[in-house]
Amino acid sequence: KGKDKNNQTTGFFGTILGVSWKVATLFVVPIMAFEKIGIFATIKQSMSLVKNTFGQSVTGMVGFGFLGHIILSLPAIIFILLGKHENNVDLVITLSIIAFYFLITLPIWSTAKTIFKTAIYNFAVGKATGPFEENDIQASFKK
Repeated sequence: KGKDKNNQTTGFFGTILGVSWKVATLFVVPIMAFEKIGIFATIKQSMSLVKNTFGQSVTGMVGFGFLGHIILSLPAIIFILLGKHENNVDLVITLSIIAFYFLITLPIWSTAKTIFKTAIYNFAVGKATGPFEENDIQASFKK
C-alpha cells in the first residue's frame, strides 16, 4: 500500500511538472526564431509572455489540442470498430491504412500547431501574423 501511494504521489507531481514545463515553454520556438537569444533568456521570456497572456495562450492551446486529438483519433477508432477483421489480411490492411493516415496527418498537425503558436506569440507581443489581422486572432479567443 505504501508503494502504491508513493507511486501515485510521484505520478501526480510528475504530471504537474510536465504540464508546467509545457506551459512555460509554449513560446520557445517562436522566440528563438524571431528574437535570436539564448535558451535561458528564451525560456524566461516565454514564461513572461505566458504569464501576461495566460488565458489566451492556454485556452488556445487546449482547444487546439482537443481538436488535434479528435482529428488524430476518430478515423483510427472508426476503422477499427467498423472494420470486419475476419482474417489477418483484413486486420493488416486496416492497420496499414491507419499507419498511412498517421504518417500523413502528424506532420501536417505538427506544422499547424507551430503556426498557431507563432500566431499566438505575435499576438502576445502585439504583432499581426501573416494574413491574420489582430482582430482575427482576438476573435479566436472569444466565446
